[in-house]
Amino acid sequence: MEIGSAVITTFFVTYGLELLAVLGAVGLAFGLALSGTLQNFAGGVMILLFKPYKVGDFIEA
Repeated sequence: MEIGSAVITTFFVTYGLELLAVLGAVGLAFGLALSGTLQNFAGGVMILLFKPYKVGDFIEA
């Protein structure tokens, strides 16, 4: 039991910060990649929920 905990502790001390840094970088990359998609999705949901437009409204972009 003590050997196993020593191995696990050594592993996390050695590779823990590297793993944490890699996971943080991956999370940041996914967040930046999906930000536009999530903004468009949220905007579409808000339009469906609040229904700010009526039939016949003219929308300029």
